[in-house]
Amino acid sequence: MPVTAHLSRSALVGAAVVGLAVPLAAPASATFPGSNGRISFQQVTCDEPAPDEFVCRSDIVSSEPDGTAQQNITNVGDEEFAVLSDWSADSSRIAYDLDDETSVQVWVANADGSGAMQVTTGPGFHGDPVWNPAGTRLAIDTDWNEYDTDRTQQGIWIIPVQAGVTKADAVRQLTSVPAGSDFDSEPAWSPDGAWVAFTRFKSCRSREHGRQAGQPNGCVQAVFKVRADGSGGLEQLTPWGMVASYPNWSPDGSMITFDGCDSGKAAGCRGDIWVMRADGSGKTRLTSSPPTGQLGGSNRFDLRNNPDFAPAGDAIVFTHWCADGGTELLTIPVAGGPESTVLGCDGTFRNKADWGSAA
Repeated sequence: MPVTAHLSRSALVGAAVVGLAVPLAAPASATFPGSNGRISFQQVTCDEPAPDEFVCRSDIVSSEPDGTAQQNITNVGDEEFAVLSDWSADSSRIAYDLDDETSVQVWVANADGSGAMQVTTGPGFHGDPVWNPAGTRLAIDTDWNEYDTDRTQQGIWIIPVQAGVTKADAVRQLTSVPAGSDFDSEPAWSPDGAWVAFTRFKSCRSREHGRQAGQPNGCVQAVFKVRADGSGGLEQLTPWGMVASYPNWSPDGSMITFDGCDSGKAAGCRGDIWVMRADGSGKTRLTSSPPTGQLGGSNRFDLRNNPDFAPAGDAIVFTHWCADGGTELLTIPVAGGPESTVLGCDGTFRNKADWGSAA
C-alpha cells in the first residue's frame, strides 16, 4: 500500500465531515516553553451544490485560548486541505502541510499567514512538519514518492527550512520502516532538541470501497522516540496493545502526552488522553471516554485524541468527537480535572490543535 495513499487527507476529511466518525491518525507537534498564546487548528468548511454532493476545504485557523478572535492563517481553494500546523519556538512562524489532491507539501508562513513559502517540492507525501528549537530545521514524514520501489525510504526525515527542498537537500533520515511495519508518522521534536518522538503503524489494511477507498484501516500503533542527531537510541515507549499515537512533549521535556485507541476501529476500547514520563514510565489516563461503538447510528465514536501541551505546561488541548457530528476543542489540566471548552460542538469539524506561546 503506497504511503501516499494512507496519508492523503482529502478522503478522510470528507468522510468525517459528512457524518462518518473517522478518527484520523494525525500529525503530532512540539510545544516549547512560554506563556500561553494562540491555538492553531484545522477547520473544515463544505458546500453542498447538489444533494449529497459535498465540496470541502480545510484551512489552518488560529484563536485565543478561549476560542475568540479567530483568524485564518491559510485560505485554500476547494478540495485543498491544510491539515497540520506547528508553531515555531517563538511563535513568529508557523509550519503546515497542504494537500491539493496531487501531492502533500510542507509550507512555512508568518504567524498571521503572510509570507507563505512552499518548503518541499516534488510528487508524493511530504507532511507532518514540526520545528526544531532553533527554528532552522523541520522534522517531517515523507517517502519522497519512493515507497513502491524502496520502502526503506519512508520514515521521519530532517530537512532545512528553505524553499524547494528535495531529498538531495535533506539533512538526515531518522527512521526507516522495518519489516512487519507499515509507516512512521507524527514526529514531535523535544524542547531541548535531543529527541524526536513519533508513531509507528503496522497491521494496516487498505479500505477497498466507498469514500475512504485506499485509506488505511484498523492499524495498530505505538509511540517511539529516537535521537535527533541521527545517532540512534530508538526506544519504544508504549506497548502495541494501547494503540497509542500522536506524541507531544511537555515544555520542560519531562513528559509526553499521547492518545490511545485512535485506530479507526469500533472495538470497545476507549479513546482517551494520556501522559507519561519521557522514558515511557508512569502512564496516566487523564480523560474518561466511553468504549467506542456504544453510540450507534452513523457516528459510532465518542473519543478524545490529538493532544498538545500548553506552552506554560499547565494544560493540554485536544479534540473531542461530538455525538451529533463535528468535533470540539477542549482543554484539561495536566494534573487532571474538569475539561474546559475552547470551541464547542456546533457541527464544525476542527482538529489537530497546536498551542503557541504568547508574543
